Amino acid sequence: MERVAQVQLYAMWTGRKLKHIPQNVIDQTLNEYKANSHQYGGKPSHVWHFDALKRLLDRKEPDYKD
Repeated sequence: MERVAQVQLYAMWTGRKLKHIPQNVIDQTLNEYKANSHQYGGKPSHVWHFDALKRLLDRKEPDYKD
């Protein structure tokens, strides 16, 4: 999602008219994502990723919690 937001900002900075993705492409992509979303150890992969990032931050910058 972060990469998508970055690309959108770059596109908006051009000042040109943006092209919209057709709804059927959006629907198909969403259906494929739902069908292929994986869970490991009972948690979605993004939860594992975010937990790992927090552990890194805890080690390197523990004062962020204050």
